[in-house]
Amino acid sequence: MTDTFSRGSRNPEILRAAEHLADLQLTLVSIRRAKASLINSSMSSEGSELSLESLEGNAIANSLEKLATLDTYERRTLSRRRKSGFALLLALEQASKRNESLV
Repeated sequence: MTDTFSRGSRNPEILRAAEHLADLQLTLVSIRRAKASLINSSMSSEGSELSLESLEGNAIANSLEKLATLDTYERRTLSRRRKSGFALLLALEQASKRNESLV
């Protein structure tokens, strides 16, 4: 993922920014998987006599505190990813202005 974000550049500043962006993207994937897993595990422990909508509602209600914590973590990570993306764009732009080869 770092190579994709850095556009193949070997510039250390660009590589650092691309690596940070890739790390944040992977963190977001982990957070979203954790949220889905939390809901799914709560649904499986509810009982099969309830409708799917009731199961989802009960699962979310039972996991609300943990989901709220994960949502906060997700929002912060999204914000950090956005800032990291801007930093990468700036590094790419500065390298371009210095006529550095990206490769």
